[in-house]
Amino acid sequence: MTVVHVSPPWYTVWNQIHSTIGQDASVTVEPLDTSHNPYVVEIVVKDADKGAALAAILVPSYPFGGVSVEVQVVDVSGKPYQPAVAKDIQGVANLFQTALKENPLFTSIEVRPYLPIQSSQVVFPIFAATVIQFYNDNMVDFYGNYNNTAAAVFHHILLQAVNGITVLASTKLNQ
Repeated sequence: MTVVHVSPPWYTVWNQIHSTIGQDASVTVEPLDTSHNPYVVEIVVKDADKGAALAAILVPSYPFGGVSVEVQVVDVSGKPYQPAVAKDIQGVANLFQTALKENPLFTSIEVRPYLPIQSSQVVFPIFAATVIQFYNDNMVDFYGNYNNTAAAVFHHILLQAVNGITVLASTKLNQ
């Protein structure tokens, strides 16, 4: 009899963060700390501006029933960064630019109305047209992998609104 194992969702979140934010050479995603609840994903960032920007745009916690995962952005001494504050849409766009500018999956940031007939603006972080893949005991994938576009993974780990301003992760158009 074959035993089926399923990766707990907190490992999926860690892998999503590690496979996206962790692609930036100036950022270190530490192993998931499961020694106490809430579990902790610690992201170490040397640059203070980048650290504060990341703290402002990343989803801070993930509830999973009796277990939760907290995302902590810290400096090299382990001190948490206070999230940077953006006062307007250009400020929100600048947070994403500062946080992601050295990440090879990030290509650009755009600001425009969600629909041409609307006056409210939306921030679009644009990501490379690439697949994020890692082993995850995925029973619907022959190899057990998690497979998704970079934009879809970033959509899961980034806040979908910052200071009431909508953020929509998007995929770069390949031409």
